[in-house]
This record gives sequence, structure tokens and C-alpha cells, in this order.
Amino acid sequence: MTRAATFGYIAGLMLTATTVVVLLTSPGRQLSGKGPMNTGHENLSCQDCHAPVKSGFGYGKVENAQCQGCHQRTQDNHPVTEFSTARFEEARRTLNPEHCVSCHREHQGVRVTMPVDACKHCHQKISIRKDPIDVPHADLVKQGRWETCLGCHDFHGNHVMQVKEKISETISTEILLKYFLGGPSPYAREKKAK
Repeated sequence: MTRAATFGYIAGLMLTATTVVVLLTSPGRQLSGKGPMNTGHENLSCQDCHAPVKSGFGYGKVENAQCQGCHQRTQDNHPVTEFSTARFEEARRTLNPEHCVSCHREHQGVRVTMPVDACKHCHQKISIRKDPIDVPHADLVKQGRWETCLGCHDFHGNHVMQVKEKISETISTEILLKYFLGGPSPYAREKKAK
């Protein structure tokens, strides 16, 4: 082997080793990320959510268990486990709500990635006796006003709040979208679970 070839091999090995070390150490992890962390996750490292793959290089996909390790809610209005039932088969085909990351897709730099009108996939046949709101829920469904759902209701039900009784008092779509993108919460400050 020539001196130039030996030098080329050594230089290639050193460059490869340096790249691996940089990508696996704290400063380098940010270089290998797929995009900005979502709101509230800015200080997490890859390993906080991704487990190293057992064979090969890198990290595995994030599953519900990793999300629920930090976001435990015993009183969740929409627990992901509920969406595995036959009743939600159509919603699973459209939204995949049985996975946390379907609505909270990471590396987007936001809080929520689902559309503000996603409620339409499960609540088409809503019927509420003694409906407390000034425009009945059934009428809102007929009118296709799905953006009003999250204007009154916190999807997971984690905020301690009184539900609005007048459509004119609901949170606007504009404010909800700002919240989805990482802005301040339009819901109550007090939460059932931290």
C-alpha cells in the first residue's frame, strides 16, 4: 500500500470518528435533530424521548409510553388507549389519534400539529340532553362549525375551567392557532396534572 493510500485511510477513519463523536455528544445532538423541539421540550435531549436502537446506529421511534412517562393524566378526556376501539376505526384511518405523536408531532417547533377542526372525525352524531350552550351542539354540527369545539373545550381536559355557555364567549380560532403554534394558553392557568 502506498504512503498516500495509507494517509487517505487514516484521514477517512479520523473524519468518520470525529463525526460520530460530534453527533453523539451534547452539542452535536442538536446538529442531528430533525427540526426544532416542540413547545415545552426545548431542554430535552434525544434520549429523553428516543431509546437507542438495539442493533444499528441512532434512536428508535417515539411511542406513547415515552410521552406518557412525562405526561401522565388519570383524568384525560381523550386518552390514546380509547382510540383503539372499533368505534374510532374511521378516525384512526384519518388522524391516527391512538398515537400521541399524531397530534403532537415533534421537531416542528410547535405545541399541536392537528387541525383545529379535528373533532369532526369523531363527534358527528353528538346528542346532549339539556344542552347548556346558547347554540345547541347539534346545530353547530349541522353548520359544520367544528372550530368552536376547542373554543370551549380543552381536548385533554387538563385545564381547570368553566365551560362557556355562549358561543360569543368562545376562544377564537386565531387565538387557538397561536396556542397550537406555541403561544400562551387561552385556557385556565390551573391544571389538573402538571
